Amino acid sequence: MAGRPGVINNPAHTEGSATNTTSVALAANDSRMYAMFQNDGDIDVYLRLGEDAIVNEGILLNANGAGWEMSDRLGNLYLGVV
Repeated sequence: MAGRPGVINNPAHTEGSATNTTSVALAANDSRMYAMFQNDGDIDVYLRLGEDAIVNEGILLNANGAGWEMSDRLGNLYLGVV
């Protein structure tokens, strides 16, 4: 049975670690429908779309629980590498 439009049928949950060096948080995916990032660590994290992360630039996820979502519905879906 095909899924309903706008319904996420096969979510994938992954976990990562933030370090002092840039790394890929999410690979490029032409089929992406939604992504959510949450920082439950004790240091601030910066996300950059399609570029290496740089402190004080990009999308800030404050320590201890900040989150950021992207989707077509929100108008900020990005299919490239994060």
